[in-house]
Amino acid sequence: MAREYPAQPVVGVGAVVVRGGRALIVKRGHEPRKGEWSLPGGLVNLGESLSDAARREVKEETGLDVYPEAIVETFDRVHRDPDGRIRFHFVIIDFVCESRDGDAVAGSDAEVVAWVSPGELDTYGVNAHAAAVIKKGLEALSPQALKYHSAMTVTRDAAWQLLTEWTQGESLRKHALAVEAAVRGYARQQGANQDEWAAVALLHDFDYEKYPTLGDHPNKGCEHLRSLGYPEWVMRAILSHASEITGIQPESPVEKTLVACDELAGFVTAASLVRPSKSILDLEAKSVIKRMKDKAFARQVPRDHLIRGAELMGLPLEEHVTNVIGFMRLQADALGLRGTL
Repeated sequence: MAREYPAQPVVGVGAVVVRGGRALIVKRGHEPRKGEWSLPGGLVNLGESLSDAARREVKEETGLDVYPEAIVETFDRVHRDPDGRIRFHFVIIDFVCESRDGDAVAGSDAEVVAWVSPGELDTYGVNAHAAAVIKKGLEALSPQALKYHSAMTVTRDAAWQLLTEWTQGESLRKHALAVEAAVRGYARQQGANQDEWAAVALLHDFDYEKYPTLGDHPNKGCEHLRSLGYPEWVMRAILSHASEITGIQPESPVEKTLVACDELAGFVTAASLVRPSKSILDLEAKSVIKRMKDKAFARQVPRDHLIRGAELMGLPLEEHVTNVIGFMRLQADALGLRGTL
């Protein structure tokens, strides 16, 4: 869609990037607004979520990876030409984003970048509206707000409670536990926060009984999680496991791991239950891979999803399958996969 004289409003995003009580501003290197200090941001691409657009724009303009936490401002920017026709109409959504590490370096549309405190905004000539948004963002991630934010820490116990409230079916609960076992195992390998990754695994299908239609699932569940105060990275990870619906591709380690383990955990469960022992304890990767070649076995599981999972993990398929079996064996009793052994 054309920016100038558009047929309808054009959607853009901005980002109040916060670190250590300071916010990141950029000096525009191109028209319009060349030479003006403002927030990093830009237009939303077709099929792109608002939070993904904010992350991309910040990455392009400053080189930083950021974590959108919440929307702090939404507004219209309308400009008319001398004849009264609407030349520009932007709808802008500003996120407050946490930046944990890395050096900000000007790139893309940015000429220079700077970290500023609220008292320095006038010095840089930041316009009144942008300054107000920056101050709101800084307040949102102030120590007092962060204290509240920390109360919303992602925990395994809270995730399990929510799962069992929304999901009554035993098979779906066990699937969540199987995916949790696999994802937790990879978190342990990678030195990540095991409980946080486990919570994402437990919640990835928690809304499926209430909203079984793709499009509602997993979007409805993520709306509920957002209302509870879960951080955006949790919803993004869950949305990434249904990328064909949501358009969110797995990028972060937890996202890739969830996608890699979701279908495979179900397939490994099925492969265990058809063994004479009905146990995962004597299941080997070669048996699982052989089952993959049988189109009639667990036909609802797309084989390309299993292969893609190994690729996302950067592992040979047999090694990935071996890992998941090993991680699930640790929870054989909870998964009902000890069988007769």
